[in-house]
Amino acid sequence: GREIEKNPFITVVEGSEDCWLIVKIQNNLGNTITINGLEDNGWTAIAGHDGYYMYEETVSAGTEVPVFDTITCLNTNTYESLNAIATKSIVITAYAVQSEGVTETDAWTALGAHYTLN
Repeated sequence: GREIEKNPFITVVEGSEDCWLIVKIQNNLGNTITINGLEDNGWTAIAGHDGYYMYEETVSAGTEVPVFDTITCLNTNTYESLNAIATKSIVITAYAVQSEGVTETDAWTALGAHYTLN
C-alpha cells in the first residue's frame, strides 16, 4: 500500500512549434501497482486505446509537462511477486503533433497515420 513519488515529464524543446501532446504509458509492472495523477496533471485517456492519453491543451516550446505524480504498490504484493517485476519498468512514449490548424481529434488521427496504435 505504499505510495511512491515519481516525476516523469515531457519537455517540448526550444525552437519547436506549438503542439498537441500524446503519451503512451506501458505499465510493465502489471497489476502490482497503480499510477496516480494523470488526470490531475491534465491528461485524458483516449477511449478505445488503453494506455494512450492526450494533454488537455496545446503546449509551447520550452514547456515541461508532468505526466503523473505517484505510484501505489498494492497490498496484495508478496516478496515473490515484487521479485518477479524487479527488472521491469513503466515505459512512457511521448508524441507531439504540430497544433497550428490541427484540432485535438485531427492530432490523434495524424498520429495514427504514422504509427501503429493499439
